Amino acid sequence: MPNLSLSVLFAAKAFEVLPDALLVVDELGVIQKVNESVFPVFGYRDFELVGKTIDILMPGSVRDGHRSNVSKYFSDPQSRKMGSGLQLKAVHKNGVEIFVDISLHPVESNKGLFVLVFIRDVSEKQQLLETVEKLTEVREELEKFTYTLTHDLRAPLNRVMSLSQMMNSEIDENNLEEIKELSNFISDSVSSIDTLIQGVLKYSSSKIMRSEIKEDVDLNNTIQELIHLIAIPAHFKIEIPQKLPTVFANKTAMLQLFMNLISNSISHNEKAEGLIRITHTENHEFFEFSFADNGKPIPEIKKQKLFDLQTQMKTLSNNERHGFGLSIIKEIVHSNKAQKIWVNDNDLGGTTFNFTWLKNSTIT
Repeated sequence: MPNLSLSVLFAAKAFEVLPDALLVVDELGVIQKVNESVFPVFGYRDFELVGKTIDILMPGSVRDGHRSNVSKYFSDPQSRKMGSGLQLKAVHKNGVEIFVDISLHPVESNKGLFVLVFIRDVSEKQQLLETVEKLTEVREELEKFTYTLTHDLRAPLNRVMSLSQMMNSEIDENNLEEIKELSNFISDSVSSIDTLIQGVLKYSSSKIMRSEIKEDVDLNNTIQELIHLIAIPAHFKIEIPQKLPTVFANKTAMLQLFMNLISNSISHNEKAEGLIRITHTENHEFFEFSFADNGKPIPEIKKQKLFDLQTQMKTLSNNERHGFGLSIIKEIVHSNKAQKIWVNDNDLGGTTFNFTWLKNSTIT
């Protein structure tokens, strides 16, 4: 028969030296014992947790639901190994939420049913997975972006080559009028290439802005800055019926966002008296902004791909009056924790661009 006291000694030692946080919890969810690894994971000493319910380690948003989960678990206790694929969170003593992996093992004793709760901090692993996911997304976008760019640059470049060959023929015949006309065509094609490249640079810079410094941005000041930055035609009027809020964002990104929305409305409005009306609403979670103009409605078929990068690049290569502005708008808005942007017709006879912006949020 094995030496029982020695087995107990080994078990006690193993309990303390385990690298994972280990808690013994009873059927009421009360913590009965913890090991030393609880401190580096959660910041609590044993005397701060023993006698408290395990809810103390749960985020407030799931605490009520977790209490009922404890009751369900003890009605049919089953072992659950780590790596179950569940994305779980716990709360450090300092209030910071951490990603954790949890293993549960029920233990029956003469004092009742208990569960051994093994908790591993996997925040670094989660951050690594998110980084890999972002890098994969960037790689896929870059591949798509590179293909589209090379495809759309080919058309104006081929045109330049063709015009150059035609010009050489005219030079041989000393036809100055034809040479001058061909020279203008070449200049227009080169201008299209330059516009396309500048659009690429602007789009790229809008993505870089995600990592720049964020601050409280008074959007009323942003509008005043824009008035000095862009040429607003004399026949255009900008209405702001109510004071705009202050948002937490990158100042340059918000300036670019508002500038592109206003410039887009101006460039697509041929009315004798142009109007842009900027309004907003809010709830406890986010602001909703609307930029309404009296230009003309956008056909439904175009609305579906209005913010698509490839679509905007095609309009540039075809010398249309669109560009990367709408793609930049989408990029900035979506960087604010998956907020959304959409368009609809309005009672002014034109189009309204709407977007939401999360309150008290950083751009990720």
